Amino acid sequence: MASAATESGVLGRRRWRWATITGLILLTAGALALRLLALGSKSLLTDEASSYYFSQLPISTLLWGLCDPHPPGYYLLLRGVATLGASEWWLRLPSALAGALSVPLTWLVARQAIQPAAPGATWPIRAAWLAAGLVALDKALRRRRR
Repeated sequence: MASAATESGVLGRRRWRWATITGLILLTAGALALRLLALGSKSLLTDEASSYYFSQLPISTLLWGLCDPHPPGYYLLLRGVATLGASEWWLRLPSALAGALSVPLTWLVARQAIQPAAPGATWPIRAAWLAAGLVALDKALRRRRR
């Protein structure tokens, strides 16, 4: 009898993990779709244009001579992306991907940071989903304000 209870507990955890992973994949895909929607429809902003300019400098200048307060990693990434295309869409793609990947990261951090006060409490899980959902909708909410 104890083995049947143990098996059902293991199956329940597996279903919970599967449902969580599936939900995070769907939420992340939705966040990516929102971020890719009309990604290249507007011209570059000043900071985006300056990032593109810096990315086209010689690599030695990027690594050792640039007096920019930011590390050169983003400019090197943008340099690689710019080889695929220098349109607004391509130049904004790394930021859109990073924004979408922040959704599961937010869920994970919230889930780990919020510990239930009582065993079996479900509000920490709900709070993690709420945080991830707000991050997923962040781009749409900001676009709506403009």
